[in-house]
Amino acid sequence: MFTREYIIKHTLHPTATGGSPIITWLPNQLGAVMDLMEEVAKGSGLWAVLEEGVWNGGGSLSEEDFILVKKIMDNVVTKKAQLKKEVAKYCQDRGVESTA
Repeated sequence: MFTREYIIKHTLHPTATGGSPIITWLPNQLGAVMDLMEEVAKGSGLWAVLEEGVWNGGGSLSEEDFILVKKIMDNVVTKKAQLKKEVAKYCQDRGVESTA
């Protein structure tokens, strides 16, 4: 998230291509990637396996991979919520309407 923060704090251009405020455009792009990650995990059945929280040894997912993917997806859920709060704060600080 360092890159996002750096761009938002140091950009000389308050609008992204197409006229959207950079403080909402950049986080929206990150949010879209995280949404897709969740969609793929849910659509593939991986989400249900991860929600159980216990590797059962089945399928082609090794225990090491299970732990890694669980950490990644837990992070996605956490970061999505954090991103939404940050966008609301950035928008409030700069008087821009939040789309989040």
